[in-house]
Amino acid sequence: QFTWSSVNGGMWYQIQLSQGSDTNSIVANYILNSNEPIILPLTFKQTYTWRVRAFNYNNATAWSTYNTFTMGSN
Repeated sequence: QFTWSSVNGGMWYQIQLSQGSDTNSIVANYILNSNEPIILPLTFKQTYTWRVRAFNYNNATAWSTYNTFTMGSN
């Protein structure tokens, strides 16, 4: 489960997921209304890198720092 802190004034959140440490290899790009659950096409024992940012009609925040996880590990 992906979690992040909400941003004051943020209407939507964009999350990008990359395979491995290659942040240019985006395998998913979602726009969400909030910290809602999403289903992603993930491969068992594969490492992924993700980041998130908030935006509204006028502005977008900077991207978060990259976070990494391996599917199927705690």
